[in-house]
Amino acid sequence: MTSQTTEMNASEAKRKRPQSRVTAQAKRGVVGWLGNHRDKRGHVARRFRDLVGLITADCGGPGALSENQRQIIRRSAALGVWCETQEARMADGEEIDMDEFQRTSNSLRRLCESIGIKRTARDGSDAWGDYLARKASEKDRGGGC
Repeated sequence: MTSQTTEMNASEAKRKRPQSRVTAQAKRGVVGWLGNHRDKRGHVARRFRDLVGLITADCGGPGALSENQRQIIRRSAALGVWCETQEARMADGEEIDMDEFQRTSNSLRRLCESIGIKRTARDGSDAWGDYLARKASEKDRGGGC
């Protein structure tokens, strides 16, 4: 192998990046690309990141997701933050466009359904039984109320 061939292979390896930094970060569940010109410490950006993380965890973590699912999760988080903002405005007594709010809420629901998120009720009877048993044992030991 000549030195010219080795140099060419090294330069080709440098140029052939398997994916962009944004894609690599998104696959790891990092939302670092969120508007570089903005301060990402604001409450809206923090809530967006929190929702992305929570929804990603509900779906099995970043490693279990396809790129399409990650895209839907980000869209879902964005709509969720928008709806929460509108709810806060309404709670403060401001008028909001209820038609727009309803359409956005329905879009959010459909996005959640498309990635398989559904509300499942938990059986609270076991937790209540555990609580009562714990309180009874504390009372027997002289602790508690």
